[in-house]
Amino acid sequence: MSGWGKANNVTNNDIIFLSDPNVGFSKSINWAEPSGHRGLRYAIVIDHGKVIYAQKETERGNIQNSGAESIIPYL
Repeated sequence: MSGWGKANNVTNNDIIFLSDPNVGFSKSINWAEPSGHRGLRYAIVIDHGKVIYAQKETERGNIQNSGAESIIPYL
């Protein structure tokens, strides 16, 4: 995910782009696909250690809850 940050010129640590390559985190919050091989598409915004936004997509290919339009108001 760091590539997204670089591509969008994010140069400080105010926004951290993370991935879950082994699906461990996604499984721990029950946001993995039933096969357990992939996480669902989701976004979580944490401010000073407190989760202020956490939404997953309900349909594959959708970015209604995880896209920029939904997240930006929480940044």
